[in-house]
Amino acid sequence: MKYAAMFLLLFAFSASCKKKGLEYTIEGVVTDETFNTPGSGMLVELYETPAGGEKQLKSSMVTGSDGKFSFKVKREKIEAYELVYSKNLYFGKSTSFNLGNLSTKEPNVFNSSLIAKSWVRMIFHNPDDDQDLKVIRTNGITGCSECCTWTEMYFYGTTDSTVYCINNGNTEYSYHWYLLGTQSHDEQSVITVPFDTTDIVFNY
Repeated sequence: MKYAAMFLLLFAFSASCKKKGLEYTIEGVVTDETFNTPGSGMLVELYETPAGGEKQLKSSMVTGSDGKFSFKVKREKIEAYELVYSKNLYFGKSTSFNLGNLSTKEPNVFNSSLIAKSWVRMIFHNPDDDQDLKVIRTNGITGCSECCTWTEMYFYGTTDSTVYCINNGNTEYSYHWYLLGTQSHDEQSVITVPFDTTDIVFNY
């Protein structure tokens, strides 16, 4: 009985040590969605929120030419993890998960993709004091922190206005215009150039 009790104690201690020594592999590939290439030079940050604590940066790395990243973290009392992907002149993204989503037996894969930023400069010019214009956006990125919030704009009388909006690179930005009180209407559109500003000029 004495030896049996010692064996059980040693077994339990060994199992406990193995459990504490467990670690997770968190990896993936970041893709440059704009150019359909691996996302080189992407900053990937791993944040963790300890039980009852504040979110803090655990580790970070910059992807190489293959866009791959990998982190190893020990099994601890963590409420949640978050991966944050970013690069200058790209829209950032993040992915959150908790321990219930992770496996210690195989890599935990979290792929992502980033889109290049671009801008559109809409120039409205009208020398006629009696002509009014209505503009309705028909294509363009919405819902981001930097995005333009307007869906309709009105310009009354003589106009010399410029409006800037951010957009996804290599993507259409367009609006439909109406000359109020007339039958004249049409659409203006451009494909916005990544990392640059593209003009739409409308003289009416």
